[in-house]
Amino acid sequence: MLWIFLLVVLVAGMAFWLFASRRLFQNIEEGRYELIERRKLYELRDYESFIGSEVKLPGDILSASNQGFGILSEHLFPSKHSRLGVKEERASGETPFLHTIICARPKSSAEASSSIDHTRIKTVLYPGRVVAARSFSWYPTERRVSRYASLLESALIRDGFTLAGEPELVLYNAPFSPPFFLRSEILIEVKG
Repeated sequence: MLWIFLLVVLVAGMAFWLFASRRLFQNIEEGRYELIERRKLYELRDYESFIGSEVKLPGDILSASNQGFGILSEHLFPSKHSRLGVKEERASGETPFLHTIICARPKSSAEASSSIDHTRIKTVLYPGRVVAARSFSWYPTERRVSRYASLLESALIRDGFTLAGEPELVLYNAPFSPPFFLRSEILIEVKG
């Protein structure tokens, strides 16, 4: 009888964890794009330009994205209508462990967040571009991200594309989401 109770508690706890992570961040802003082509290992997408807020942070991918998520959500959430999407890419510069954490800013959040003074946050216009995207789930560890980036790069080179940028990690869920529901992607800008 105890095992049934424990099973019910476990299932209820998992359901609450999933509900809370989805409910709190159900309106996550995702980049707007037109699907060009779906291939076996990836998709080709034509992304629209967007305005984003960014912060540069040191550390590994997980700690930098968790810290950046907090900083940028504090910056954007005062409008109550803003939708947060975290995109992470390696920044070139002093250290290979410096990451740029970027949140897309819908137009409705521009006025509310502009009144917040946060010296580490920069607003940037990102131009439209064509990218190859490969999805994966579970925690985006350095090893997992590197493996999927290598697989995507190899597939693109095999298919005759010219790589026009470094692999970027895009995270679509809150950091505390259940790992089996996490959705992440590797994006690489391409030409040809």
